[in-house]
Amino acid sequence: MMARSRAPSHLRSLPAAYLGSVLVLISCFATPARLFPAAGTSCQLDLGNGRTETFQVRLEADWALELAVEQQGLDVAIEVGTIEGRQFGLADLPLGPHAREELTVVVGEATDLAIEISAIGGRGTASRLEVRSLGPATADQRQSAGDLASYWRAERAPREVGRKIFRRLIDHASERRVRISAALKLFEMEWANDQTAALGNLDLALAELLPGDLVLRGQLLAQRAQLLDVMGKKEAARKAFVEAREIADKSGDLAAAGLVEAGLGKLGWDANDAEAAIQGHASARDYFEAAGYDGLARDQEFFLARSQMRLGSSPEPLARLMMLLAAVPESGDAQERLQRERLLREIGWWHWLEDQSADALPLFEKAVELGPGTFANYQRLALVQLNLGLTAAARKTLRAGAGAVRTQGDRASFDACICLADFQEGLHSEARRRCASARESFELAGQLGPLSGIDLTLARIAQSENDLEQAESHARRACAAVEKQRVLAGGVQNRLDFLAVRTEPLEMLVELRLGLNSIRPGAAWDVAALEASETTRSRLLRDLLAAGPEERTVGGADLQRRAAELRAELGEKARELVRGLLEVGRVDGQAAARLEPLLHELDGLREKQTTASPTETTEEAAFDLAAIQDELEPETVLLVFHLGPADAFGWAVTSRAVRGTPLGKAASLRAWAGAVHHQMAGSAPPSTAAVNAWMAKLSEHLWSPFAAELLASRQVVVVAPPALQQVSFAALPFPANSGRPIIASHTIAQLPAAAVLPALRHKPSSRQSISRLLTIVDDPIYDDDPRLAPKFRRPGPFVRLPDTAAEAEDLLALAGPGRGLRLSGFEASREQLMDGALSGSQIVHFATHTRTDEPHRGLVLSRFDAGGQPIGDHFGFAELSALHLEAELAVISACSSALGQNIAGEGLLGLSQGFLAAGIPRLLLTLWPIRGEPARRLIRGFYRELLAGASPAESLRLTQLAMISEGRGPREWAAFALYGDWRPFPQSKNSSEAGQHEIPSRVLDIRERSRNRRSRRIPS
Repeated sequence: MMARSRAPSHLRSLPAAYLGSVLVLISCFATPARLFPAAGTSCQLDLGNGRTETFQVRLEADWALELAVEQQGLDVAIEVGTIEGRQFGLADLPLGPHAREELTVVVGEATDLAIEISAIGGRGTASRLEVRSLGPATADQRQSAGDLASYWRAERAPREVGRKIFRRLIDHASERRVRISAALKLFEMEWANDQTAALGNLDLALAELLPGDLVLRGQLLAQRAQLLDVMGKKEAARKAFVEAREIADKSGDLAAAGLVEAGLGKLGWDANDAEAAIQGHASARDYFEAAGYDGLARDQEFFLARSQMRLGSSPEPLARLMMLLAAVPESGDAQERLQRERLLREIGWWHWLEDQSADALPLFEKAVELGPGTFANYQRLALVQLNLGLTAAARKTLRAGAGAVRTQGDRASFDACICLADFQEGLHSEARRRCASARESFELAGQLGPLSGIDLTLARIAQSENDLEQAESHARRACAAVEKQRVLAGGVQNRLDFLAVRTEPLEMLVELRLGLNSIRPGAAWDVAALEASETTRSRLLRDLLAAGPEERTVGGADLQRRAAELRAELGEKARELVRGLLEVGRVDGQAAARLEPLLHELDGLREKQTTASPTETTEEAAFDLAAIQDELEPETVLLVFHLGPADAFGWAVTSRAVRGTPLGKAASLRAWAGAVHHQMAGSAPPSTAAVNAWMAKLSEHLWSPFAAELLASRQVVVVAPPALQQVSFAALPFPANSGRPIIASHTIAQLPAAAVLPALRHKPSSRQSISRLLTIVDDPIYDDDPRLAPKFRRPGPFVRLPDTAAEAEDLLALAGPGRGLRLSGFEASREQLMDGALSGSQIVHFATHTRTDEPHRGLVLSRFDAGGQPIGDHFGFAELSALHLEAELAVISACSSALGQNIAGEGLLGLSQGFLAAGIPRLLLTLWPIRGEPARRLIRGFYRELLAGASPAESLRLTQLAMISEGRGPREWAAFALYGDWRPFPQSKNSSEAGQHEIPSRVLDIRERSRNRRSRRIPS
């Protein structure tokens, strides 16, 4: 007999247009014939691992053969032919792997038949072949055989002929299962052209079902929901999916459950709900894998990657796509070309989103070569060419792709690309017309993604014509589309990933509003620019502060940290695979296989995080300038700095006024800040002359434009972008040419964003639970530690910090008897901290190592337990954001603790944001490594001033001034910076022992006034 390839029967009626691929077909192969069972008996079938069972039987003239196979999760096909190889009959109706597959054959003359039974999909228990009848044909058997033969012929007939045969079978077939199957075939045939007719045929099939047909009912309802989705009836589709899911749960049918989740994933994609899309496609993949439909599972893996890529910056979708590409053979058949085409297109798109147009270009060129009929290939290739400035090449690409435009969406994408080309060539009127047309189409279709890009182009057109108000309007609309997508992105990691590649509209909005302010001062454009700048800062922290004091589990922190590690490893391996693809044109299959266990683990973590993570806020409070100004004392000025792609801007905010102004070129500020930090953080002594020159330049650009506000204030609070946060603002001179550090006249504090100030100051108070003044975590157990038994010691990256023990003893002596708790050695462990050891303390102090590599950035606690066994030592953002602490101040006496991972749209995500999210409103952090006597001197002086009654900001300032008077350089005294609330600790509302540990507000007020008077007499 001839080998054949067929799709799984119960899913063949699922149109490829919905799932986006052609199903992988399974080929039968010849095996030795078995003894045919006698009529009325049955035998077990072994169809595992792609096996085919073959039987031979002789039928006399006018005899009938009735066969049936029970399909218990394994979808089978029964094919009958002559010994010579002529096909004679086929049973493979689309009724699912849990229904019986039946075949009746009637021969007119004596014939030797070969019967092949093969598994074509699914995964289930062993099947049995039942020979229901073998003998002279009855009238009913002739009718049944004729109906099946007609169905078989209709499948292979030209479209219109087949349609007529199927309609006749619906009306006249004697067997219900044939009528159902014919209706399903018509449903499939009408799907693309006449969806109303397709829906009617599906309803005919549903009407034929009996109450016990739960499996088939669940599958057909899922397909009905998919059709309603295609028809644009989204809410009806969602309800139908819910109904189908209930039935699939009752029947236990994994395939139907997969169809439901695939449909819900697509609904999430269409609604710009990335989290729903990711969850739906991930669940569908798992169901299809469990059901044995590997081709459909790979489809869902593809859609999962595409949904994750909508968020932008994570390497996870790239890893999924590369793994899928490595599994596609290069035999060149149509189906494999289709798979390679779409994978290369999405891999190229990932590089485009990462602003790697040079790498994306050859990938899109290959996608066009493989799929010349797909407009998306041309569109994305043209976008890359435009980004590279190859306007003529982009126009040529679009002309070549014009014939592939099929839908209204294609036409809108075509117009959007032509709009960009027109703009690059200065054809502004034509560009506006094209953009307006594309925007209208996308808006009607509810596609948020392209809108921000189109509005950004319109803003650039208006800006180039000096129509700044019109440009601002377009940029504002682009930002609104981005914000709506961000909210829909779902969880914390999703939002961060999404923002990391979509900050350009906000950057442009800041620039335009400040430009308008220079033209029309007094019209509050500087305030509007400040609002736009603040939108790009610390969104995650604001979300966490708004979420309330509910605790997060240590499990959640572990999961976040491990997920970050996996993403980093996946990114490294996937990029290596891409390099190989670009160099030799293929993917290393063995290397790609190593991605699978990492992705599998990441999927498992995501499922756990869904239940372990706290409730996310879905709406963000609007920027409230008045609320921020209410928190500023009359002698306080808030300076907000913004580094755009080209220019730098700044704002001075006081309790009564706001003023914004340009600050020069952003690149210069970045370079000077980086040079200063490199000198301070290096192992060699810094060059005093060079550092002073760079700091004077920074001061000239950051302080001098706000000299009036600085002269009228005493407290300076700085909000800075990551590039400037590595600089000690306390060390910058004021005036710029004076050589006199600003702390000679001002106290300095920093905030990650102005918008977090009200939330920091008005979080629910838990001071009543404070039971001690100070908790110190110091001198952890590291690798080659003498406190470990000799057999457990080993060389490692961290050496013991014995000087931290002296630091801790100093602090306990300053605190006084019974007012401090020390966690040292084996007790300085992550487990202790996560179990609540920091609770009840007014001040928490850490003297440990830090890690600075991503994604492991954080404090390093004890690495071994008392028995010498390795334990988790990491204490970073994930752990901190899982806690709720009562402390008023955290001091992190560890190297570079103020720095973190630079995330666009968030800022430096590290210990500073972690401690603030944990509820501690004041932090003392380090900007570069500092240890030994200078660190001990500064810490001891800071605590002496603090416990004498000064505020944390003033305590730091007075200690730094004392060290300056001792002749110390800024490398020793400027390493520490205060973050968060600069005010003194609030007074307790009760007279408990906890209140006795707090500094009385009367003493604070008296000493603060004394410090103020003394500070103004410090000589230059």
